Amino acid sequence: MKYELSGSIMQTLAIDLAPGEVIFSQTNSMCWMNDAIEMNTHTGGGIFSGLMRSFGGGSFFVTDFTATGNGHIAFAPLFPGTIIPVTLNPGQSIICRKETFLCAERSVSLEIAWQQKIGAGFFGGSGFILQNLDSHSKCNAV
Repeated sequence: MKYELSGSIMQTLAIDLAPGEVIFSQTNSMCWMNDAIEMNTHTGGGIFSGLMRSFGGGSFFVTDFTATGNGHIAFAPLFPGTIIPVTLNPGQSIICRKETFLCAERSVSLEIAWQQKIGAGFFGGSGFILQNLDSHSKCNAV
């Protein structure tokens, strides 16, 4: 897997996938892909997982993108900003603001996280529900 970021204010993330590599994203973030990419949309762990993700500001469904050959796919966020690639080690997790997750390798799980402090939940600007990206092996998430 090789990726390239382009743009300044409204960035895009282009990813080249080798045959058999899989990445996933929430709905509405894929921009373009070649014909060597196969899409599969599902709830990502059942109805309960989909509902919990939607409460966290994400989408009910997730989409897997599997390369059947030399695949090329691009993603873009819904709002202007800087795309920050993050490499997660096994057992490492990162908590991010809702609606900021773009895509990740399949070894990352996307769950919700609860803001524990009342003041931060009310006045921190992110609310009480955040997104938690948890890694099961060394992987990339954006």
